[in-house]
Amino acid sequence: MENKLSFEWLRSETKRLGLALDDQDLLAIADTLKKTRKALAENHFSELGTEEPPYRFTPDTET
Repeated sequence: MENKLSFEWLRSETKRLGLALDDQDLLAIADTLKKTRKALAENHFSELGTEEPPYRFTPDTET
């Protein structure tokens, strides 16, 4: 799945989890996720100056 949230995927997941949510609930969830992703991306860019994820590698064993 790409960055876009599929409404059908969201509907199937709530059904799989046994949640009784209507389309208004799903739209509210999708809207909240969209806003959260946008805020996280903006914060990430302002902190790092890039949209690329930070890469930090740790050694498997201590030397």
